[in-house]
Amino acid sequence: FPYPPLFRSDHGVVGGISVAIQGGDRPFGVLGAYTTKPRRFTETDSHFLQAVANVLSVAHARVEAEKEREILTEQFHKAQKMEAMGTLAGGVAHDFNNLLGIIVGYVDLALMDLRKDHPACASLAETLKASQRAKELVEKILTFSRQNEKEVGPVRIDHVVEETHEMLRATLSPMIEIRKNLRSRRPLVLGDSTQIRQLLLNLCINASHAIGDEPGVLEITVEDTEIDGGCAGGLASSVQNRTDKVFRLLPSDDKRGWRLWAGLLEPGPHVKLTVSDTGCGMDGATLNRIFEPFFTTKGVGEGTGLGMATVHGTVIGHGGAIVIDTAPGEGAVFQVFFPRAAARVEAETPCLEPARLESSMFCSP
Repeated sequence: FPYPPLFRSDHGVVGGISVAIQGGDRPFGVLGAYTTKPRRFTETDSHFLQAVANVLSVAHARVEAEKEREILTEQFHKAQKMEAMGTLAGGVAHDFNNLLGIIVGYVDLALMDLRKDHPACASLAETLKASQRAKELVEKILTFSRQNEKEVGPVRIDHVVEETHEMLRATLSPMIEIRKNLRSRRPLVLGDSTQIRQLLLNLCINASHAIGDEPGVLEITVEDTEIDGGCAGGLASSVQNRTDKVFRLLPSDDKRGWRLWAGLLEPGPHVKLTVSDTGCGMDGATLNRIFEPFFTTKGVGEGTGLGMATVHGTVIGHGGAIVIDTAPGEGAVFQVFFPRAAARVEAETPCLEPARLESSMFCSP
């Protein structure tokens, strides 16, 4: 039996025997017995040591099972909390939407009764603008609670990126370099184009806030990917046993950051939309609450806390999944997976342009 030379010299060990301690599908340790006197180990010694190792293996399995149970219980409670908040928010939003309809109706009637040069017209017009903003907020709440009706149809993700890209040019800080990588040959999905556009806009705005006023890079990538066995982006196969309402937070592969995923994918072709930034990144505590409605790291009056909750509702509502990798001070990567449209739908859609790689940087004039 091989043992360290220092161990042999310090303790006078002259022999030993060891067995592996099994943990699931592979050993996780070694149990050894050593002697300072010459001795011939028998098969009985080996069986005894293996019996002890088996006891340790069972104990280890129980500890791991308890840890897994605690994780699943926490995930279940979080899912229940989000579902309850979604139900409450959806009910309030529906009632509020009805009230908005009454307000807008009476404002329209008042404008019809007044001359165009009447001093009250300007105030009523501002009331209509505020009502429109309130309507958009209601739509976000309904998207989060998944109680709104989607206008489902073929959506080309590259077109959504192009449109959003133009909007970002006029709204984001001129210090941010916006890179656009369109690598998918068939970026066609079935969904609501308005919701997908809002999803991308929310991710990009969050990325710009993470970068702040410092120079940085925001990158949008669209590419094809094949999902095998329900695993998205190299995730563990255990995701197959999760429901779409449960999400899981784990340390990243390099142990420096965190990875969170939500959603469950069916095997097959998907379109992956990635938004990455070089901003401040997030710690595990922040990432764990990122999909909670009304949770925000921004100051008072700077955000509603519904942006990422809306993203989560849109992704799950489209049968997709989202994966987030981040670390404090190292930016964040958001990967959104959408099931690609069926071949029949693709055949009815005009051929897409060849994949291309574009990079744009916008600077102050």
